[in-house]
Amino acid sequence: MLPLYANGSPPASTCKTIACVRAGTSEHSRQRAARRSAGEPGRAPRSTLWHRDGVSTDAVGAAFQRFVDALNHPRDENVLSAAVTDDVRIDRHGPGERGTAPVAETFTGVAEVARWLARMPPVITFVLAGGGRSDGADAWSIEYEYATHDGEFRNGGIWVAQLAADGRITFLSHHPFALRDDR
Repeated sequence: MLPLYANGSPPASTCKTIACVRAGTSEHSRQRAARRSAGEPGRAPRSTLWHRDGVSTDAVGAAFQRFVDALNHPRDENVLSAAVTDDVRIDRHGPGERGTAPVAETFTGVAEVARWLARMPPVITFVLAGGGRSDGADAWSIEYEYATHDGEFRNGGIWVAQLAADGRITFLSHHPFALRDDR
């Protein structure tokens, strides 16, 4: 009997339609292993878990990290361009529960997003608060936090994004958590 993945699907060698496949089973992986054993230098190893369409959880985390970098350097066009596509759309929801908080603003295109980021107070720093995870057929989500530099104010939320083939964000739904009195 063939071993099953945690989601109950068979290994990639027998099923090409599963959402997740183990790295190391492809012909490319076997060739890379042969080059390494022959002493040829290679690239740094990647995550051993690959998701649909070749997007790894590491690539998702890197995409969200580039967006964090853009938030933390709001006036640097190069950092923003590395994070999002030219035709990006961002839906910024009001604070509250994901799925119930209405969209407060929508920004379409890198120029509108740049203007939104320019409104960001320079005393706030964003960080990722976990790893990226699949959030449907073609979306990824991650939790984020932000705080003032003096630590007097902190909050966070969830981002849900779709990625372009080059790993940049093409759509982002920005869901800040509801503000609490003790923050």
